[in-house]
Amino acid sequence: FLHIEWDVTAGRPPVTFAGPEPRLAGLALSPDGKELAATFAKSDRTYLGEPSTLVVWDAATGAERLRVPGWNGAVVGYSSDGSRLLS
Repeated sequence: FLHIEWDVTAGRPPVTFAGPEPRLAGLALSPDGKELAATFAKSDRTYLGEPSTLVVWDAATGAERLRVPGWNGAVVGYSSDGSRLLS
């Protein structure tokens, strides 16, 4: 999984979010828009309990803030106040 975002009005360089596994399982943007969280799977079996990898990036820069291999969950989301990451 690779996503590149280009801000054409500001002419800024692209922001890249690269995942560790081939399948994107879940994706969430924090309520304040500052973080992007995703879960990645090696296969479709993640939905059946196979571990995935959770990655959290800085949404503005694409810098990886957190990576948790062996994450037990495919769905990811933030609490309404952004204080908790849910899966």
